[in-house]
Amino acid sequence: MFGFARRPAAPTQWDSAQLGAALRESPAPLVLDVRSAMEFRARHIPGAQHIPLGQVPGRAAALPAGRTIVCVCLSGHRSLQAAAMIRRAGREAVSLRGGMIRWRGPVQSA
Repeated sequence: MFGFARRPAAPTQWDSAQLGAALRESPAPLVLDVRSAMEFRARHIPGAQHIPLGQVPGRAAALPAGRTIVCVCLSGHRSLQAAAMIRRAGREAVSLRGGMIRWRGPVQSA
């Protein structure tokens, strides 16, 4: 109507294959696990940073700018919330669709 091209919204979720491919690139995205400490210790993506969901609002601004942040939880619900909080802080963030349940890459355990 006004001649402005509307920019498509950035994707809010990546699947396991997208994250696996991105982790092989340089720079790799930051994987941010937002589950509880117990869940993180039991099994997580190697190299993932751990910030429980309740701490994300207060720490989002300290996350790196200019690097995609992929939020991870067990099923994808908490990580969607975390990604939205991080985007509000001005960072690029997505959620891993299906979370650790659907993750098909390497894992690390305590």
